[in-house]
Parts: sequence; structure tokens; C-alpha cells
Amino acid sequence: MRPQLGASRGLLLASSVLGLGMQGSPGPSAPRMLVTLVPARGCDEAQGPAHDREPARDWEKGGPLPDGSRIVLLDLEKPSAGAVPLTAEWLAAGRADLSDDGERFLFVGRRGPGDAFQVYEASLAGGEPRQVTHRTGDCLEAIYLSTLFTIDAERPEPRICFRGVAEDGVSSLHTCRLDGGDERRITFQPHGAASPLLLADGRLLFVGSLSPAPSASTGLFTINTDGTDVQAFAAVEAGAFRTSPCETPDGRVIYVEERAKGTAGSALLSVSGIRSRRSRQEILRVSSGQLRDPAVLPDGSLVVSWRPDSAGSTFDLFRLDASAAEGLEKLYSTDAWNEIQAVPIHSRARRPGRSSVVDERASHGFLYCMDAFLWDLEPGQRIPAERARQVEIIAAGSETAQERVLGTFPVEQDGSFYLQVPARTPLRLRLLDGEGRETRAMTSWIWVMPKEARGCIGCHEDPEITPPNRHTQALRKPACEVKR
Repeated sequence: MRPQLGASRGLLLASSVLGLGMQGSPGPSAPRMLVTLVPARGCDEAQGPAHDREPARDWEKGGPLPDGSRIVLLDLEKPSAGAVPLTAEWLAAGRADLSDDGERFLFVGRRGPGDAFQVYEASLAGGEPRQVTHRTGDCLEAIYLSTLFTIDAERPEPRICFRGVAEDGVSSLHTCRLDGGDERRITFQPHGAASPLLLADGRLLFVGSLSPAPSASTGLFTINTDGTDVQAFAAVEAGAFRTSPCETPDGRVIYVEERAKGTAGSALLSVSGIRSRRSRQEILRVSSGQLRDPAVLPDGSLVVSWRPDSAGSTFDLFRLDASAAEGLEKLYSTDAWNEIQAVPIHSRARRPGRSSVVDERASHGFLYCMDAFLWDLEPGQRIPAERARQVEIIAAGSETAQERVLGTFPVEQDGSFYLQVPARTPLRLRLLDGEGRETRAMTSWIWVMPKEARGCIGCHEDPEITPPNRHTQALRKPACEVKR
């Protein structure tokens, strides 16, 4: 069975994402693109001494690519030329990201058995790839970032972001300079982070795991490129696996969602970058098979990888086209390879850089709330003051069972509180009544970077409302110190 666009609502939405958001004249309809090829056979074989702990086919969930994986250059205007290999001499390579000028690309790869995956940069014009990272553990994804300007720097400097794997198997996002120097960890999700995407406004979008289980649900989060201001972006409730985000030219984010086994296939969903929590719409749903890796072509249409459920099937490349038969047009297919993570080759506007107040010498940051009585369950309703007397701060360990309470602190009469908290520590908050009973509780994790001052409007409030304009009681006194 082939995937199909949904009901009329899905068709209308598909039409809106297929080109209407582009500014100026559409680009070529059949561009050159970088594609990662994963061998169709042998994915269940041992992957060498460095990866003995990795389960079979773990590459499908973001794990190390199997031996034989490679990056190819595919020109759909010259199909007879086939896929031109760019990393044929590597033991495994893939997951490319293109520079803004469209001339260079990052990828992760390893040259020989026992090597860890590292980040490399190569030119589309040819030449020997340049190694960027030199880590003992694997680097499994890498993307270009915009510039970062810190208070002690002479000038803004371009950086990259990569996903590194710790000894305990948990992934986190790191940044470094293009020469690999000045590495900094920027995510502290206790159960892992993956699939980084630099948005047009300069924020970094990523996929965060919501529990330590291998098949855990995931949600979408945003963060600044210095690690500050982590926010839930979309679909952070449990019950589904979200991955493969991409951004359209008109500012929407498209991602893949797979529900638990026994439910209808997987789907492409769209949310607005501005009202991401309230703009969820379905573009495409498959009743069987699996979708992954949507990408926007220069003409505004979408390319996506899809694999049917039948035995021996592989991921092939399709264009999403509301006017085509069954909503999809096959672009490229082979029996020997899975074609994934297509990256259309074209230049794009440089994304805005960021300035940062993060001070790496500090060990703490600040959390403040303007009005914990605000909530989002009923418009205009507030939590009664007697049900919000205290706020409890909980820190995560490597697993949920290791959560620990760092302290309980008073909520002021106007609903505000102000805390000095340990930096780089995953935290969640619980709102308690006067007798210590839970009123509201966070289910996802936040953190602050050194010297960051992070604020919120309320407790589970609508994140898109404007905060009240007043000087809160909590900010009129020193912050309550929360010790690690």
C-alpha cells in the first residue's frame, strides 16, 4: 500500500506547503541533493568493536550508521548519471548538512573498524575532508550554526552543533568552532537529545526524549545556541515518537510522528513557528509503512523517504505532490540501499547570530516566576492562592529513579518566586499547597546556563500570552539559593 494524503483538510494543507510559502520565483523542480545511502542488507550485522552495544537497525532511531553507509550526490535532472559517491572510501559516513552558501557540507563518519564517528567538513568542489572533532565517543549528527558573540570575544564566531554520545549511551548537543575548539555542551535532557535544526530566526530546534526507555516518546524543544532558554515547542505529551524536523520557507516546522504499535502508521505534521503549541495540522498519513526525513525542495515542495511494511523493502525518495497520483511522486529508488536524509543543494539566507551572557566561570543561574497563580486550563481562571504556597525544585540523575528534591521555597503573595539554581542541571518544578500537596507539576525538564536569568509568566500558563507589567514581590529581594 502506498501512502496517501489525508482528507480534504490534508490536501489543502499540502497545497499550502508545496510552494506557496516561497518568496520570488520557484527554484528548479529537480535539484541536486546530498543523500545518505544505508545498505539494505547487513544492517543487523555486528558493526565493529566500537559499537558492540548498539542494537540491530539502531540507525533508524538515530544510532550509529552501519558499515557501508555513504553520502552520494544525486542529480535528478541527470538520472542516467546515477548517484555519485562522495565518501566511498569510508567505512561508514552520512547525515550531511549544507552550509548557507551551498558550497560545503558537514557529515559524520568513521574510516576504520574501532574508530569513533567524528564530524568532518568537505567541499562540494572536491578535495580531502577536514576532521573537525576529535572525541573518544561517537558524534552522530552535525549541523552548521549561525555566529555566537560572547562578552569576552573579540568578534562573533561561526560555530557548529553536533550530537555526542556519552559513556552511558545518552546523547546531548554540543557546539564548537569550525576548527573543533571551544567545545561546549548545551543540552542537559536526562534522557537524550537529537535531530538538531537551526531555524530561520536563529533558534535551535531539537528532539528530546521524555523517558529513558529505548522506545520512549519524544517531543520537540527549542533552545538558544548558547544553551539558554530551553522551551517546549510542540508535541511534548507522551505516547508518540517524533523526529526528523525541517522548516519551510514561510516559517512552519514539519516533522514525522509515529504512534505506538497497533495504531495507524506514521504521519507528517506541521506547526507554525510562532504558535507552535496551537497550530498542529496533518499533511500526510500512511496507514502502513514508515516515513522519515522530510526536506524542502527549492520549488517549495517536499521530499520525504518512505518504506512500506513488506519484507525486504527499503526507504525510497518521494516528492509530496497534491496533484500527483496518490499524493506522491517517486524520485529515486534502488533495491540495494535505503535512501534517507536528502539535503537539496542551494544557497539560503544566513540565519541571525546570537549574543550570549553565559559566563563559563559561574556555577549557577536564576529562575523566576511572575505569577504562579496563572494557568492554561481555563481562560481567565487562576489557581487559588491557598493552593500555591510553595514551589519544590527537583533535579534529575541519569535515570528517573534518581530524581532528588533540592529544596522547597515560598511563593510570594502575588504568586512570584525567585531562585538561584545550579547551572547545567536538569530541573523540574512542582507547585504545592500549604500542606505540601501537589497542585501542578512539570513533566519535562529545564535547566539554566551559568549566569542565565530565566523567567516564566506562570505555572503551566499559555506560553504565548503577554506577561503582566508589574514589579513582582520576589524580585524586590535576593534570590533564594537552591543548593545542588
